[in-house]
Amino acid sequence: MVKFNIVHLTDLHFGGMPKRPNILSKARHKLPSVWNGTWLLPPTHDPKIASSLASWLYQKAAALAATGDQLDAIVLSGDLATTGMQTDLEAALRYIDTAPASTYFRSPARGQHAADDDLATIAGLAAHYLVVPGNHDRFENNNCDAGGTHFDSVFAKYWSGSKTRGVTGKIIEKATSQAAGSSLERLAIFCVDGCLRDPAHAKPKLAQKSQGAVYRETAIELKTRTEAARQMFPDISVIWVIHFPPHYSIPPREAMRHYFHIEQASRSLNVDVILSGHTHVNFVYPADRASLIWNGGSATQFAEGHGNWIQLLDIDVAKNQIQQASRYNYRYLPKTDDLALASVDRM
Repeated sequence: MVKFNIVHLTDLHFGGMPKRPNILSKARHKLPSVWNGTWLLPPTHDPKIASSLASWLYQKAAALAATGDQLDAIVLSGDLATTGMQTDLEAALRYIDTAPASTYFRSPARGQHAADDDLATIAGLAAHYLVVPGNHDRFENNNCDAGGTHFDSVFAKYWSGSKTRGVTGKIIEKATSQAAGSSLERLAIFCVDGCLRDPAHAKPKLAQKSQGAVYRETAIELKTRTEAARQMFPDISVIWVIHFPPHYSIPPREAMRHYFHIEQASRSLNVDVILSGHTHVNFVYPADRASLIWNGGSATQFAEGHGNWIQLLDIDVAKNQIQQASRYNYRYLPKTDDLALASVDRM
């Protein structure tokens, strides 16, 4: 048996203009946003929170490395950027893909932060990085018009879903020990693009900024890839990553249309768990309708009313099957500039 150490981040909302609030942000931020004319634009990230999260993750990775272990994967379940415009997407990519400017920054003293948020990154901390676009990543502009495609090129290193019917993923492996000839355990992770491809696909039309859709070809591809993984490794445990949580849990204008395709497929294929975001609320959807769903809170959005979160998943695997899984939910504490364990969910 081995333990896979997986980090789940969602709804980072990185933007070229950091700390941009909007009319829905906390009351203390409303007036300044009205004065500078940004109150109707999508909110962006908080560099201070992003810095703290990067440093905290670095220390987690270093602690694992000291014991001969590692962070096996960082999974980002959508809304990496606040819009799908080049500037915002590139800001998100720098946080994920660019090495920090100095080793010192990786472990700063309490309360010390670089002025340039590009110095705070989570690059190089895990063996695998898996991403999926969220509805914000597909905004063509600050008016939230759906159907943007810049994500496909900016994140081409991590996302090839535009060429594979909206599905990417991989089977990650881990040795049972460091000894020569040790066996491997495996875990399959597939990422699904549930974003609208055209504003006209929204129903009603005004729902285009927050709605998604399960396209038939995407559902077929997801099922095909899952079945192929099971053909290679019978009964291998599977995780799906989808930005949108179940349709029955949120208003129709914010939901992924035709979600029943996901429910039916995950039930028939015995998918172990689905990771999602979108609502910015840490929540567990039990496996009474289909698969267990762990929904994550926003990692770095500025003035987030539900708080900022990071999820650490400990997944014990034997014979390629999950034996036990726990999700540790850490919340950012503004007063101490630190993250603290708030709750634990178990499979």
